Amino acid sequence: MSDIKKKAPKPGMYDCALVFQDGSNVRIVGGQKIGYPTNHRTQFCWSNQANRRSSVGIRIQFPRLPSSAVAFANVNGKPSEALIIEIRLHVGTWTSTAEEVSDKLLAALPARETTKTAKMCILKFKLNDGEKPFVEGFGFPYIGNDKDNLIVNDDGLLDGVKSLRDVCSQAEFTLLFGGLHLMPKGRTNFQQDFPDPVSDVFPYSTEYVV
Repeated sequence: MSDIKKKAPKPGMYDCALVFQDGSNVRIVGGQKIGYPTNHRTQFCWSNQANRRSSVGIRIQFPRLPSSAVAFANVNGKPSEALIIEIRLHVGTWTSTAEEVSDKLLAALPARETTKTAKMCILKFKLNDGEKPFVEGFGFPYIGNDKDNLIVNDDGLLDGVKSLRDVCSQAEFTLLFGGLHLMPKGRTNFQQDFPDPVSDVFPYSTEYVV
């Protein structure tokens, strides 16, 4: 059985990296858990909760200093060990494509620090004309190490590539995954994961456009 035909993944968090390509120059943001350990942890998710608009999302984690984590409690009362920036693309505002990483792209990617040789795939999300991503967590108080403070609070370059504001305000997102399990969903705009039509929700949220 091929990697693509294995049991379909359920909604959750899937480690990934953001890919930025300019001609033959390929740069990576995130991907800490897929072979780029010095970068930030980035994850892909999708949500079909009754209390918020259905969406796919990209999460970027910024660890807090232990001394400040206790000041930012989660809803369960435990210290918030990281600031989570989530970029949400609401269902109906985008289209997606998916493909296996070609040998050419694989050779152009920065070297990965991993012994895993599994195939990799790319999912691309393109917002429709006039649509914008929504972001949660941007602008929240944050105290981390000096490097992360610069990125979050002073528009420093995220993993040396782009500012957080620029990453969050794109119209197209290219995501790199280890394995091919998300390809069927990416090729069908995740149609089987969201209701049609999408239900209305209460109009207030903590998301906003950067």
